[in-house]
Amino acid sequence: LTPTDTTVQQAGIGGPAGTWSERDSLKGLGPNGQQALAARLDVDALARRANILVRSLNEAYDSLSRQRERLAATPSIMPTKGWLTSAFARERYHPILHLARPHEGIDVSAPMGAEIEAPAAGVVTDVKWEEGYGNMITMDHGFGLVTRFAHCSKILVVRGQRVKRGQKIALVGSTGLSTGPHLHYEVWVNGKPVDPMKYVMPDAIVD
Repeated sequence: LTPTDTTVQQAGIGGPAGTWSERDSLKGLGPNGQQALAARLDVDALARRANILVRSLNEAYDSLSRQRERLAATPSIMPTKGWLTSAFARERYHPILHLARPHEGIDVSAPMGAEIEAPAAGVVTDVKWEEGYGNMITMDHGFGLVTRFAHCSKILVVRGQRVKRGQKIALVGSTGLSTGPHLHYEVWVNGKPVDPMKYVMPDAIVD
């Protein structure tokens, strides 16, 4: 948020002289009238400054609200507790297909039935079985951020459901092409896969 310039905060006014006004009548009352005019001008200036301050505070509040929404939508926690067994890679030797293929996410080994949590606030946009992925969930977090969770043994959310960061959405499994229980986790930004570890923060963020 750009700070309000100090000259703007002065809330100066001006313009051509008009016709007879209340101020002219106050001037005609001598010293008392001039004091009253000075007080009136001070009050007007304070009112203008107050209006500028209110607008600035409203802009700051709107900016902070947008930042808070963006923070809540950022997938900043690991969806499950376990061990990273396969990292994000442009090319990886597939353990089952025995072919070099992109690995558009990370694999986290965890016990069968371990809880999978939403890494950020968002909306469940898809719940389905997909060849290779098995039982999977897709979530839209806004701001171009999408996450996917694959190989689940059980899905605990439905399409269209809104979830918060840390909410339980599924259980770890080994459905689809899988050598054992683990979570395959993807983060997409503006339609392109990125390394989820770039978003994971060391400490959980409280919404």
